[in-house]
Amino acid sequence: MSELPIPQASISPDEARVDFYVQQWKNEEELVRLMCWNQRPSKEFRVRDLSAGEHALFVVAAVKNSGVRQINRKEAVVRLDVNLEGGKRYSLAQSRDGENMKIWLQESETGYIASQIVDVDVGVPPFVGNSRLEQCQEGTV
Repeated sequence: MSELPIPQASISPDEARVDFYVQQWKNEEELVRLMCWNQRPSKEFRVRDLSAGEHALFVVAAVKNSGVRQINRKEAVVRLDVNLEGGKRYSLAQSRDGENMKIWLQESETGYIASQIVDVDVGVPPFVGNSRLEQCQEGTV
């Protein structure tokens, strides 16, 4: 029996679709998502349609460990400068080795890397005050 491809919702030729990343392990969860929407911080995990063209995307990466008495969360915020092609789907991606995480955006269909690869350490979230709002206002999403 051959598998038929799962149909995807169509993407406008003047927009690009950006997806988040979540990986669940036994006691750990890794995630990477867009941090901003309407140039304000957002906690939503949503697939977003963005206008084609150049963007400054602020992305939050986190590791949650639920194997301890309290859920332990470590995170980092990075900026990805990208040029999105209309009609394409992109996925946030990461690889992690301990506290070090590499984060990038890639074309979903081909795996082609569409941004720089940012090397960052995930750690205990600092008190951020207005810095996330300022970052979102600096970004294009």
